[in-house]
Amino acid sequence: MAIDLSGASTLIGDINVNAVGSLSVFGSTTAATVIDGNVNLHSGDVRLYNVIVTGDVNINDNDTHSALLDVVVRGNLNVHVENFVGVRTAVFGDLNINRAHATVSRMSYRQNLNIHGAPASCDDLSSFVDSDASGTVEDAERSLGDDCPVSALPLDFSAQFDATGLEVRISGGSGTYDFGMAETGSVFPGWLGEDCLGGDPVFELCHEGMPGRFRLDSARTPAEVVPGHTTLFDALNLEGITFVIFDGPACYVRGNDVTYPSGCAEI
Repeated sequence: MAIDLSGASTLIGDINVNAVGSLSVFGSTTAATVIDGNVNLHSGDVRLYNVIVTGDVNINDNDTHSALLDVVVRGNLNVHVENFVGVRTAVFGDLNINRAHATVSRMSYRQNLNIHGAPASCDDLSSFVDSDASGTVEDAERSLGDDCPVSALPLDFSAQFDATGLEVRISGGSGTYDFGMAETGSVFPGWLGEDCLGGDPVFELCHEGMPGRFRLDSARTPAEVVPGHTTLFDALNLEGITFVIFDGPACYVRGNDVTYPSGCAEI
């Protein structure tokens, strides 16, 4: 699906995308179309091209590669999904990328930069000042420094459920890890007995000293959970699980709630 705004100079009002598979919104390539409001993208694979947004752009729960190309955001850009792509995009407020695996190329920001989660690729990320108050960014107004993270995180992992258990593969790091899981997405208090953090006062379990590839079979009751061998989780729990990996003093997190536990690097 596509929304063609190239024939309009200004669209007044917010754009809210709540349920869509794939959507492209594009303005004019000669003089970018102005969206006089906020853009809230809550679903699907949504991409913006050649537009100026006077308010905020919020990307909250999109599926795959949400993207901004040749976009000016006069407010804040808030990204809460993995695999975001930003190319030739200027943000006059704060630039917040709160998930890993973003692709960033020739992006700039005027106020604050917050990146939580290692980008897949980052090139030419800089601050700017709108010295002539034109509402556009000239090359001379961009800083000379590159604010891309120095390096990617040294560790990554995958977790794949099948009919009888969980297969885990970890790459990077020392090669021996403590592996925890927490049911942070449950409406009711979830299973925290395997979080390696003592989240359950009765079952303080942790899959300790695990190699780079291992398997945990699904158990039916907490009493059947044996660290390093079985887990109470199965495929039905996947969307609500936060995975935690401890590699010596370093801690890495991915999944439902990347703030649990606090202080871990998101992967």
